[in-house]
Amino acid sequence: MSKTSLGINISHEASICQMTDKKIDFYKEETRERNDKYYAPYASDVVEGKCKWKVLDKHVKPFIDSIDEIGFASFDRRNKDLKLATDHYYEMQECYELIRAELLTHDRIKAVYNQLSPWVTVEMVNDNEDEMIANELMTQIGRDNYSFNQNEHHLYHVYSGYYLSKWLDADKDCIALIMDGGGAQRYAHEIPNYQEVESIYYVTPEQVTPQWCHLTNNRAVEEEMFHLKSFEQRWDDCDCVFDSKFSMGQKFSTLSATLNFDKKGRAAGKVMGFAAMGQYLKNHPSNEIQYGGSALAYQLQEESFYHTCGLIEKAIAYNPDCKRILLSGGYALNCTNNYRYTQAFPDYEFFVDPCAYDGGTAIGVAVESQYYGDQS
Repeated sequence: MSKTSLGINISHEASICQMTDKKIDFYKEETRERNDKYYAPYASDVVEGKCKWKVLDKHVKPFIDSIDEIGFASFDRRNKDLKLATDHYYEMQECYELIRAELLTHDRIKAVYNQLSPWVTVEMVNDNEDEMIANELMTQIGRDNYSFNQNEHHLYHVYSGYYLSKWLDADKDCIALIMDGGGAQRYAHEIPNYQEVESIYYVTPEQVTPQWCHLTNNRAVEEEMFHLKSFEQRWDDCDCVFDSKFSMGQKFSTLSATLNFDKKGRAAGKVMGFAAMGQYLKNHPSNEIQYGGSALAYQLQEESFYHTCGLIEKAIAYNPDCKRILLSGGYALNCTNNYRYTQAFPDYEFFVDPCAYDGGTAIGVAVESQYYGDQS
């Protein structure tokens, strides 16, 4: 029996993908229809009536009756802010010591608030923004039922890259390493604000198994709290590291803002390209050309290469018998370093997801429906 699935990505690089009987019918990006490279929908767009997608009107709405399943992917807009309401030094130190003592679960945040109020405030923001956007888009195409697993983002990068690698249809397993600036709050039901930034999976045509994950809450806590302890725990049979450190993707984004490539830090790729200038100037010093920002870009490029090699070694240690490695997530757009990984690990076959940025998660949602629907 024929089956048609539609995946909709409402995070960065907003996109849609339709698949029928395990073949992609089309992949479209709303960003291109709007001629807005950085477009991503927000709740304010829904309120202001600006969330109508051109790609849905053109490619989905006229044929909506032929679609069997619709699913969404997002980067997870939930946020539980923890802020200090004091500027007195000794009060601040007491707050920091208590906050840093243990992992910031929902219960811990409540306990901190009860003990330190009114010095500490807690505010839940954007709790249902993803659902607002999804509901608005479903209204646009005249459908009600859809699937949306808000606790997953990296998983959809895995599905997309695995399908495009051809390993899925060839019945071959692989190791997947996903790295980006921040995905879903995988364990938000217990531990809010910790976004997945680096993940390792073992992937087969029958099952995708998470093995290791680094999650950070540095977007949700104040700068002074960034030095929270690193907590290593096992959740849902996955080894997890919870801390407040920047991921490599976040570092490239931050540097792109510092270098004025983009005020909002959305030009990580420019930093990666700029690193080549830093490398050249290091090898060909000249009094006429300033080393400057390119030196920072090159230094970060080198740091990220060795950091990622360490993660690849970790992934191999989890799966010593697997010789195929899939790279996805926005950080996998680092072409120069991708080539260097093949040199550093010559005995392994690498595949870099050609749609490694968030747009590819629309493909991932469709793949999940087509290949793994019985598990979802």
